[in-house]
Amino acid sequence: MRKLAYLALAPLTLAAAAAIPFAAASASPAAPKPPFSQSCTTLSPAGNCYKPGQFCPAADKFKVAVGITGGKYDVIECVLQGGHNRWVQLPAASTAY
Repeated sequence: MRKLAYLALAPLTLAAAAAIPFAAASASPAAPKPPFSQSCTTLSPAGNCYKPGQFCPAADKFKVAVGITGGKYDVIECVLQGGHNRWVQLPAASTAY
């Protein structure tokens, strides 16, 4: 299992926030998005992001990963479904307290 490293960030002060330059509405278009392979945590043998419903290798059973669904990134898990290991989308985390 891979361990994730977390970066501790200092709180943003009002003075520091005021120093951040903001782009004008007429600015050039945003930079293109990076290839999916740079954001997915587990890739298929072909080097693509996994999608919910795709088969997953037995070695990945119960593994949680970041995959792609409809152009957005989602959390997926490799589970036994219908007699085969498949990637399934996990429900979104609730933000209500």
